[in-house]
Amino acid sequence: PRSASRSRPTLPSHPILGSGAFMADKPLPLLLRGFEEPLGLDLKADLKHGDAAAKAKAMKHAIVLLIDGDGGMDDFRDLPGIILSYVLPCEDVKVQMLVLLYLEILYKKGEGDLLLLRLPSLDDVATTTTATTLVRDQLRKNLYSRNKHICAATLRLISRLQDPDLLQPPLAEIVFTNVFSRRRFVRRYASPAFTSLYL
Repeated sequence: PRSASRSRPTLPSHPILGSGAFMADKPLPLLLRGFEEPLGLDLKADLKHGDAAAKAKAMKHAIVLLIDGDGGMDDFRDLPGIILSYVLPCEDVKVQMLVLLYLEILYKKGEGDLLLLRLPSLDDVATTTTATTLVRDQLRKNLYSRNKHICAATLRLISRLQDPDLLQPPLAEIVFTNVFSRRRFVRRYASPAFTSLYL
């Protein structure tokens, strides 16, 4: 009889959710707890001017507000525009993952019409810049990221979006290259993402 037991394969580790987050066909609950009720001004200040850690904490608050249905309150009605303008360009991996999660929830709740979002005036962003343009450019940038977890999360978001203004053909070539990625968890989302571009 064989006494030595086979070692189980090591699952890829998610930079935020930890080991095993990419297990196939396993529902992944979203657990965000232990937060105090944020003040509108403090939350917006952290999103606009905070460092990466402050932005990440504020994004968790914003996700909770969106899930609870409080994102449409007067104090927080402009949060999507603030997040797209100030947080979306952040290169921190954790912040970027949270923004992608926020966008997915925004679309699932039927509040993802980017053409209706009002962007705050920025000194470094032209007034003609639309929310759709900001998101599309960031998705393209993420797909070129050297961090494959960001790439996989972006492909997952693309596979779930049904916004023809956002999913323009130029994204197709970049998505298609990821179908042949060496990373299994990237390939897993690349095929449905590529299909969603032509639905």
